[in-house]
This record gives sequence, C-alpha cells and structure tokens, in this order.
Amino acid sequence: MDVKKAAKDWNVSARWVRDRCKDGMILEAEKKVKWFIPDDAEKPPCTFKRMCKYLHLIRDVSNGLDVNLFPGKNKENCFLIYRYLSDYGYITKLNEQISENSIKKARLTSYGEKTLEKHDIVVFSVKEVEEKIQVGNEKIGGVSHNSKRKA
Repeated sequence: MDVKKAAKDWNVSARWVRDRCKDGMILEAEKKVKWFIPDDAEKPPCTFKRMCKYLHLIRDVSNGLDVNLFPGKNKENCFLIYRYLSDYGYITKLNEQISENSIKKARLTSYGEKTLEKHDIVVFSVKEVEEKIQVGNEKIGGVSHNSKRKA
C-alpha cells in the first residue's frame, strides 16, 4: 500500500507515515520512487523520538539506575511501546505476559544500541546548530528573529 492508504487505515496523517518510514520504524517499508508499505505492516505505537526515550530508559535500568519505566500517562500505551521494541529487535525478547519486572530485565540489542547512536548524533547536531545560532546572535548585538518588531 502507499503512504496515503496507510495513513487512512491507521487514522494518522500521510506525513506521520512518511516520517516513520524515514525513521526506519516501519521495517517492511521500501522506498522506490515513493514509499511502499506491505498491507500487513503494523502501525508503530509512537514516534522515533519517543521510541529512543524508551530505549534510553532500558539502557539506564540495565546500568543500575532507578528510573520511571512508565513516563507516559497511559501505562497500557507504555506496554505497547515496550512490546514493539521487543518484537522488532530493539531490546531482548519480553515474556508474553509483559510486566514491569520483565521490562527491568530487558537489555538493548546491538540494533537498539545502533538506533540510539543514530538518535544521539541527531540530538548532538541540533545542539550544535543551536550553539551556532547563539554565537551568530551575539555577533549581531543579541538581536534574534524572535524579538518583537516595532509596528
């Protein structure tokens, strides 16, 4: 199916579907001229950024840190995200009956580690750009494009 059909079937925007394809979250998706998504592909439960947040939580727990594994308001949605991470090989396999204890025992796979490395590079790049903008603003007297203009 194409992006528009997936968007309609999943009740999301076409841009959301394209972004998940670009992020690699719809693993079966292929880009030829346009994105092609198999009819049986599942809708990812979250964005790439949120997925990386959960991967960081798994890494923190495996490093012995005491973290809140359920940062969302809806615990069931958190379970869906952890199930997705397990099913698609980002973390080690979880039991059929997913629980907080099974999540605490989960570890990042090499695929999950590589995904976080990609995310951290993206985050670093954004920070680097923000620093350059700050330096640029200082050079022109601290005026930024966000300051109010005189009417």
